[in-house]
Formats: sequence, structure tokens, C-alpha cells
Amino acid sequence: MRIRLAYDGREFEGWQIQPGKRTVQGELERALSAAYDRHLHLTGAGRTDSGVHATGQVAHFDIEDPRIPPDRVVAAVRRHCPPDILVYEASEAEPEFHACFDAIARTYRYRFVLGVRWPHERGIVAPWPYPGRPDPRRLAEALAPLAGEHDFTSYTLVDQSARTRERRLEPVIVELTDRYLDLVFTADGFLRRMIRMITGQLVSAWAEKEPAAVMARVLSARDNAACAAPALPDGLYLERIRYPGE
Repeated sequence: MRIRLAYDGREFEGWQIQPGKRTVQGELERALSAAYDRHLHLTGAGRTDSGVHATGQVAHFDIEDPRIPPDRVVAAVRRHCPPDILVYEASEAEPEFHACFDAIARTYRYRFVLGVRWPHERGIVAPWPYPGRPDPRRLAEALAPLAGEHDFTSYTLVDQSARTRERRLEPVIVELTDRYLDLVFTADGFLRRMIRMITGQLVSAWAEKEPAAVMARVLSARDNAACAAPALPDGLYLERIRYPGE
């Protein structure tokens, strides 16, 4: 069974189950087990960090002889979910479907608020630290050196579990409204904290005369000590998981 869900990451220690900590996977497995009256293991398409949100996370679980018809799964699971998790789509999947390994692209959105961040926006948007409205064309130019296939060692935590630090990043889309600045990242995969580190370096480089040159120089260093501090998790959302045929 394949489900699509959203969650508010503020009260979670990330997606993955951790002993003694509240996680999205842990809460969802409890909800599923209550709905189906048996323990079920859930596999997500992406492991979001503590404080990171999702509007389009995908997960799958295996069940034989389900007691709940597919068209009633959403309602059945929702009854057992906490208010900061919303399961909004469910469908039968092929037996070999794997939410993580079958994904061909992932899209994240990082949202800044321009000007004052209202109290109710704490934890859901990050403040843009410079006065005035940023130039979206200059932002796109600053991020352009990262598009394509690169070794992103400089823009990730040291992650021994990653077989390679090469990823293919599509050109980052910059969206500017009266109140918000959004950076939309799509890649074949992301390394640990990669988007937050890219975004943090962008903020740091923005005050430089040639931010694109700074971003490229950090990339070519292949050393995360060359990167600025990562951006807050507040503004980061897992927005879409793409699969073959979609």
C-alpha cells in the first residue's frame, strides 16, 4: 500500500524512528498498527531532519489480506494520527514498489519570509536576513554553478552511509511574492542537510560582490569546512517525490 502525507515537523525529531524520541515514522506506524490491528512497518521516500516539514512525503507498507479497502485507508488511518500528520492519499502499489529506491527525483521548497516574521510563523518559515527585496535573477545566477552533476561534499554533513556524494541537481527555481522568497530544489537525490547547507551558504554569500563565484568556490573545495552554517530547518518542506511514469 502506498500513501502520501503531509506533516508539521516542529514537534518531531525527524522522520526516522529513534528510541525515546517522537518521530513521524514512529507516530505513523502506531496509527497504522491501530487501524489494522497488527504491527506494520512503514518505509518513507525521504528521511527529513528534525524540524523539517513535508507536503508530499510518500511511504509504503506491506500487508496481506487487508481488512480495510483501499478507498477507506485514508479515513481509517487519519482517525489514529496526531493533528500534525495528515495522510491524504492512499493507493494499492505493485508488490515490488519501494517508496525510497524507486524514486527518480525529489523536490524540496525552502521558504523565507521577507520583513517581519510573525509569531505564528516561527518554525514554518525562515527570516530573510537582508533588508529590501532580493533580486530573483541574481539569486538564480548565484545558484547556477550548482546545477548539473557534481560532488556535493562541501554541501553536506560527513555521511559514511552515502555510497557517493555525487548528485544531479536541476536548476534551482526562484519564486518571489510580496511576502515570501521560495527556493525550489529538485534532484535525483539529496545528501544529509544538503539543501540547508546550500541555502545557508547562499545567505552568507549574498553580501559578496559575486555570490555565484563564492558558491562555485565552495563546491569545488569538496570540503564541508568551507561551507557556511546551514540554514534553519524552519523553512524546509519536502514537496514532491517523483516516480517513473509520472
